Amino acid sequence: MITVVGPDRDDQSTPPAAKLPAQGSKRWAMLLEYMTEHGDPYRLPDEYWAAFTEPPEFVPPVDVFRYGIEGDLRFRKDGEPCSTVRRSEGWVFRADGTLVAVRTNSKYAFVNYDERLFNEDPVPWAAANLRYRELEREWGHAWQEYCRRTGRHPKGDDGRRDRIAILTRYLTNEWSPSDLPPWFWDVPEEPPFVPPLAVSTYEWGEITIREGHPHTEILHSERWQVPDAQLLLEKPGIDDWAPGKFEEGDPLPEEYAAENHRYEWAKAEWSQCYAVHGPHRVRPDRVAPAPSNAAHKGEESGDDPPSSGGPPDRA
Repeated sequence: MITVVGPDRDDQSTPPAAKLPAQGSKRWAMLLEYMTEHGDPYRLPDEYWAAFTEPPEFVPPVDVFRYGIEGDLRFRKDGEPCSTVRRSEGWVFRADGTLVAVRTNSKYAFVNYDERLFNEDPVPWAAANLRYRELEREWGHAWQEYCRRTGRHPKGDDGRRDRIAILTRYLTNEWSPSDLPPWFWDVPEEPPFVPPLAVSTYEWGEITIREGHPHTEILHSERWQVPDAQLLLEKPGIDDWAPGKFEEGDPLPEEYAAENHRYEWAKAEWSQCYAVHGPHRVRPDRVAPAPSNAAHKGEESGDDPPSSGGPPDRA
């Protein structure tokens, strides 16, 4: 027997329970089975979908959350700048088996302050975000399938398939690969990887003399930029110079090593999305998670920081 209680009193937003069927109803039992047992929107019965006249809001299964970076600047106890991580509303099990609805937590954890992270996934939770997005899309697809099966006309897909336009939006809006629509991936072969805006790889270049001392070039690969609101593919070139003599195989400065990892993570997410939405689709929970980024370690606000790939949350 599952006991359902409301959100923790310290949370501030509207609880997810306010958007659900009445507890004790037949439709609530259907949704509860989905949230706590199988987590597959396609297994929700037609009777559940029949109550809606327009696409219903996504209800995540237990322990499925989305994480984002808050824009405000804070400082750690050691004086280092940081940003807060926001966790979406959702559901968790307490140790005693009680199912708890939790509101949005805007101070879930802390990460190193970096303006490049604004409006992007906090990397240690990237795999959790990918799972959330894929389940959210599966929810929408299940609703549309119900509509087709019963003769309804679902909203949401206007039929446009402009790949150039959607890639332009992907770059200018600073999307990650999982923000691209499912139809983008429905092609015979995996599309060539397009890194997100300003994402590139870095490596050592030639050693030069600057101001009387040896410096080594740090080279970047081609990357998309938006100077003066105009999308531009920047050619490979010199990003900076590091004092000293370095060659291939020597560790890059930490910030450039982190950018290389960010590139690899985005490339892995690109392949994950094709695996989930391409012609030979696999379920999101059967796709290997993207690599974590050890360069950005969160500090939990109250609890230990979750590991890459999504945390077992505690209420």
